[in-house]
Amino acid sequence: MTDFPLKAIVTSSYQTLLANPALLGRAAGLWVAVAIINSGLMMASLGFQPIDEVILADGQTMPDVPPGYAFLSLIDNLIALLGMSSVIIFWQRFVLLGENDVGLAAPVNRRVFRYIWASFLIGMLAVIPGVLLMGLLGLQSLVVVMVAILLILAFFTGRLIWVLAAVAMDREDSKFRTAWQLSAPYGNRLFLGVLSTIIPFYAIGLFAEQLISLLGFSFTLLAALLRNILFFAQSAVFAGFIALSYQFLEKQKVPAEA
Repeated sequence: MTDFPLKAIVTSSYQTLLANPALLGRAAGLWVAVAIINSGLMMASLGFQPIDEVILADGQTMPDVPPGYAFLSLIDNLIALLGMSSVIIFWQRFVLLGENDVGLAAPVNRRVFRYIWASFLIGMLAVIPGVLLMGLLGLQSLVVVMVAILLILAFFTGRLIWVLAAVAMDREDSKFRTAWQLSAPYGNRLFLGVLSTIIPFYAIGLFAEQLISLLGFSFTLLAALLRNILFFAQSAVFAGFIALSYQFLEKQKVPAEA
């Protein structure tokens, strides 16, 4: 059995991004612009006040958030979901097939919706245990539960990573059972690989946002811009890891099928 080249694949995933920042800019630039415009509208719906300073109504424990803000928050999540998924699909096909014709932005197509569905199913494998854990530990252990969900999600994402690339490659045989079997010998390394595409960006983003928050509310849009840039950069690195892991797993199938 060939060892999973964790260091080489993770390094290559980051190097691909660093070597092609302009391509990512073309793929994600419009998505970032739309997200920033929506963030501005969200601020306007609050009267350009920090949400935690919105006056609480008597007897309420949550801010009386305007309906417009709630709607724009849903739009914000939709932009993030479609933008991330489209960039991840585009970047995988760039890594595996050399496709770089992006047009105005990474497109939303059938592959993207198949990816979203596969990701949703994988996510449920982490959320369901997380909800059960929350029921056992209570809300006071929210941080512990969130960390547990992240680790469980990273585990299942690694074990089922082949499916996330198979949908990008238009394969109709993208089955979870196949992915689980192919990844069985490499579960630990895939788990660490997934974490290596998440934690560095999370740490950088957390530090940067804390720094920007010290500058005041007027820098909220700057924070939103930075958050979106890091978000799509992380998506590209993650996509590179998916693609190269898929390529490795496909090569391991050949002796078994010969």
